[in-house]
Amino acid sequence: MVKDQEFPYRRNLARVLVDVEDVNDHVPVFTSALYEGSVYESAAVGSAVLQVTALDKDKGENAELLYTMESGNTGNTFHIEPVLGIISVARELDLSTIGYYVITIRVTDNGSPPLFATSVVRIAVTLSDNAGPKFPQTEYQAEVTENVAVGTSVTTVSAMSQSTLTYDIRHGNSERTFRINQYSGVITTQKPLDYETTASYNLIVQATNMAGMASNATLLIRMVDENDNPPVFQLLRYQGSISEAAPINSVVLNPDKTPLVIKATDADRNQNALLVYQI
Repeated sequence: MVKDQEFPYRRNLARVLVDVEDVNDHVPVFTSALYEGSVYESAAVGSAVLQVTALDKDKGENAELLYTMESGNTGNTFHIEPVLGIISVARELDLSTIGYYVITIRVTDNGSPPLFATSVVRIAVTLSDNAGPKFPQTEYQAEVTENVAVGTSVTTVSAMSQSTLTYDIRHGNSERTFRINQYSGVITTQKPLDYETTASYNLIVQATNMAGMASNATLLIRMVDENDNPPVFQLLRYQGSISEAAPINSVVLNPDKTPLVIKATDADRNQNALLVYQI
């Protein structure tokens, strides 16, 4: 308003607009410090898993946000849409390789200088309800010492499924040397073991769910040799001859004039079969 000083005074009005320029003084804030989600192992590439969201109290460009993955995205398994924050499957999932991901998400505004914040996303890979059983690994290995008591536990195999599983040894157990608990997957001996007879067993273990769907895994069981066999001389009696005038270190001879060699064998293996001869 402006007015003169005479009476009666005259005045006039004008409107003044003042624009306040925004300064990038607010850090973006995620709506949650921890996001959790799950995805089926069979999910197609491109399937959405979850969405992260952040807010910024600034205005204009200072409030424009971009999302990126900072760490934890092993094998680039997931992708995040930079504007919307939607996390999706970027490659085929394998529950037997990695079943759980902990990913750090970063959100950055478009200010100058840019400000950022981070949050954590946990993603669990699961089997779908109609998926068959799945062993975490296709091959297992175990060792057991020969001569252990019948009923000794050797190892445990376990498969994943959304329904109850039963286990069975489908191959390699023709002599029924081993037994598997059909509900727990614990494998025990049910016959005496002998390294000298069979040094290893290659078993095919099968897991079956309630729908009749099955999956197989290989189990290699190696016997550990024990020193349970005494050395045995090849002959019960050896005979040789040597002249009384023979010098020291002369070789004793067989009747056919060949060197007299005392030989023995040991049914054990490796260190247990190394023999030392003494008089």
